Amino acid sequence: WRLYQISKSALAPDHAYASFGSGNQETLAVANIRDILVEFYEKHYLKSLSLYKLVVLGKESLDELDLLVHRYFDELAQALEPQSLPRDELLPQLFPPITNWQVPQRLHIVPVSPTHSIELQFPMPSQMAYWQSKPTRYLSHLLGHEGTGSLLSLLKQKNYALSLYADDSSRSCIPWNIFTIRMDLTDLGLQNVEEVVQIFFSYVELLKSRGPQAWIQQELQTVGDLQFRFLSQRNPMEYTCSVVGWMHLYPPAHYLSGPYTVSQWNPEAVTECLQSLHPDNVLWMLCSPSFALENAQTEPWYK
Repeated sequence: WRLYQISKSALAPDHAYASFGSGNQETLAVANIRDILVEFYEKHYLKSLSLYKLVVLGKESLDELDLLVHRYFDELAQALEPQSLPRDELLPQLFPPITNWQVPQRLHIVPVSPTHSIELQFPMPSQMAYWQSKPTRYLSHLLGHEGTGSLLSLLKQKNYALSLYADDSSRSCIPWNIFTIRMDLTDLGLQNVEEVVQIFFSYVELLKSRGPQAWIQQELQTVGDLQFRFLSQRNPMEYTCSVVGWMHLYPPAHYLSGPYTVSQWNPEAVTECLQSLHPDNVLWMLCSPSFALENAQTEPWYK
């Protein structure tokens, strides 16, 4: 959470994205906190029925579950504004786009844990229109590969890195994506971090020169289909929270399968995403307990 807050503040300091999202005794110590909460609720949550999604999971029959929904949620539906605004009109109000990313930028961070690591974060346009082809998953599949000939295998061969993780979605919002590469470094890797990053960008240039490959997308499609078909049973509360979020992102027929399956091939979208992986469009977050603390800034919320 601390590193996430630092990255938000660094990438878009003047945007709501940089806000402290958890709350603590200091931020909640406001005399009229309940009035502020009610005002926020009335301003945003009573705006339109199109913003609401509901998932109910239970052992009861569908008819019984339907009765429960009407009993507990009809009053809410009646309280909403009579004329519901389309979701596409509301989203830009609730999630304004970021037009001025603070990149390129490099930060040296002293972590709590005694390890060396580097995160490379690349802002890119929203990928929601490409949910059927998932071009960023194509990139994370290749960049995060751990087998022979992979980026990680070379870094391990040089004793520079212990692990590498390519994250294509967890730090993204509806109006934008942030593609993240995280590497845990050895002492030698920290000493040669410039070369580590150079190797990464050389691999990206290799992908650009080869161009998108349809056989890789077919591989992803097979993996996605199998993953969805053989999903493990999840905790009911966790699963319903996930599904209700997916309902905001995918059409009804794909509420359950949308996060997993790949049904289209869009090489142009892959190329567009690759163009965002550029040295002039990156936030470096280099973490090591060896960095000096003199004249250092302190992250105000997680300290």
